[in-house]
Amino acid sequence: MKTIEKSHYFDPRLEEEIKQELQQFHHEVALDGENHGRRGLPTVSEPDVKSYYHGHHISTQKMINTVGMATPKAALIAEVQEDEKQRDSKIQAIENKLHKVKQQLHDAGKKLANLKPAFSKTRLWLSWLAMCLPMLADAIISIPVWETWGFNFIEAAVISLIFAGALVTLAHYFERIVCFLGKTLWQRRIITILLLLLVVSAFYYMADARAEYRTSQLAAQGILVHFKPIPFALVTTIIFIIALTISKFAFPSRVQREQMEEYTRMKAEHQVLLDDEQKLEHEKADIIQKHEQLKQTNLSILLRAAALEEMIITHAHHGFTEWKRANTMHRPDRLRPNAFNDDQYPFAFNTNFSDIKRLFI
Repeated sequence: MKTIEKSHYFDPRLEEEIKQELQQFHHEVALDGENHGRRGLPTVSEPDVKSYYHGHHISTQKMINTVGMATPKAALIAEVQEDEKQRDSKIQAIENKLHKVKQQLHDAGKKLANLKPAFSKTRLWLSWLAMCLPMLADAIISIPVWETWGFNFIEAAVISLIFAGALVTLAHYFERIVCFLGKTLWQRRIITILLLLLVVSAFYYMADARAEYRTSQLAAQGILVHFKPIPFALVTTIIFIIALTISKFAFPSRVQREQMEEYTRMKAEHQVLLDDEQKLEHEKADIIQKHEQLKQTNLSILLRAAALEEMIITHAHHGFTEWKRANTMHRPDRLRPNAFNDDQYPFAFNTNFSDIKRLFI
């Protein structure tokens, strides 16, 4: 549909031109009434004054025609009607989509209502902290051990952190590693024992180095104390067992992870449908709003033209009254013609905008 180029308001230049013509009209009406009165026309017995006032009526009718030609009434109405058809068509298409989305949203809502998150993110973060903090503390205490093996402080700190991270990872994936490597129950038991022996051996080796370091450190201060590695190894082993326990019982199981994935997926799907519904509602409201704006714009133009047309008719009626008054005042016989007793305007106007409100309701 091609949109008509127009302003949001009626052209003020046309209104100004009509006002100027009406001023001239009133001047001519008064002068003509006076001239006919001086000649005693119309006569007292004449039944009407149409023949005398017809020219003035034609003047106002021409003004009405000028307003009609300057305002494309049919095009403006047709534009609104065509836009209304397109609006209804677009809204119907959106309503069909909305119905489908609402049905999907209803189904997704029912499924989501039957699902609950298997675990919370807070629980997950707390579990990670419970695993990592003890390992981190043990790693910090072990930094001097790495220094005794020739590393500087920064290198020792980095290696300790990497070692602690490796232990946390091993504790977290311990069960999966065992299940992946072992196909039978006995294989898994043997692999579990071997991995624990390997870890404990590493702990004992580190504990022995730590015990020697502490013993030599105190000996340099003149304190003869001999530290044994077993307590250090036990502490690290207990921390590792705690990490294993947290990973086993605090972290979500495979079933819980699958449930959580299903819940997350359904929640995301439900949110997408909500967004789609909101988007369609906004599209629908936008289409309605644009049509109303077009309708109000065109209606404002036509109503202003209708008001100008009504103003011309009102001036025509006033002009007729002025003509009769000027005629009566300047008659030499001082008599009032019988035709002046009828106050009704003697002509009918061909209007263009009298039905505008009815058309736009």
